[in-house]
Amino acid sequence: MTLAHGTDRLESARLALRRVAPDDLPFFTRLHALPEVAQHLYPGGRPRSPEETAKWLEYTLASYEKLALGYLASCARKTGR
Repeated sequence: MTLAHGTDRLESARLALRRVAPDDLPFFTRLHALPEVAQHLYPGGRPRSPEETAKWLEYTLASYEKLALGYLASCARKTGR
């Protein structure tokens, strides 16, 4: 799923979906390093290094500009986490 150009986020009563941002790198670095997460994200299920995650983030940000497509982050509206 992605958001149309000019749309920053989609919200429900509990959740917000937003484009991934450069400030999200530490979170995704931790997430992509977890074997229990990586097994569902990548062929072979190998956790990713911080450098691989940084490249993923760079690609994701570029895909928003080039294709208007990319991953979305979900956040609890109440806490922002």
